[in-house]
Amino acid sequence: MKKFVRKIINLLGYEIKKKRKNFFLKNKIDLIIDVGAHRGEFAIDILNENFQGKIISFEPQSQIYKALLKNSIKFNNWHVHERCGIGKTNKNLILNIMNETTCSSFFVPTKNLLSIDPNSKIIKKEKTKIFSLNNLFSKNYKIKKKTFLKIDTQGYDKFVIDGASKILKKILYIQMELAIEPLYKNETKYERMIQYMEKKGFIIWNLGGVIENLEGKSMSFDIIFKNNNF
Repeated sequence: MKKFVRKIINLLGYEIKKKRKNFFLKNKIDLIIDVGAHRGEFAIDILNENFQGKIISFEPQSQIYKALLKNSIKFNNWHVHERCGIGKTNKNLILNIMNETTCSSFFVPTKNLLSIDPNSKIIKKEKTKIFSLNNLFSKNYKIKKKTFLKIDTQGYDKFVIDGASKILKKILYIQMELAIEPLYKNETKYERMIQYMEKKGFIIWNLGGVIENLEGKSMSFDIIFKNNNF
């Protein structure tokens, strides 16, 4: 499986974001769950292409969250939930804030992350509330007919899926970033995540967004899974 996935990634040679417009229009996506929204870069890119569905964003970093809220104001179909992380169960966790905030994680970075950016380091830690998607969607939100779940949690993706067990069958697509070489301690490698998603009824649908280290070695990639029950 390892050689197969790497071959596909190399053959594709494109970023998922270049095909986003056509993807969301073609598949008539009506709800995007944006987990790990950062400042809203993913949402803004889609909304600027006249996306008419709803986006619900979640972000745990306190300073970044303020920027996310500000960026969401001009879009009526973009809702930002109160600051929190998304995981398996409701609890409090310590978030490692990196100098490059897109790399902040509930996990500790490994030397593999340093091979991408040698200057990466933890600059502070924040106590953060964690909620499961099961909990949030039983109390606050409803899944729509064609829901797209985007996860960008720097190695914490499996815990997000674990906490979405009650809504998973209703989600059409799931996008996440998988590590070829773990960038964070306790991160699940891509082979196991692909097998895990297959057991959940999701098949590989799209690949791209390869991140390389300074020597040109592929370290992670974006992947979209499709619910095989749809």
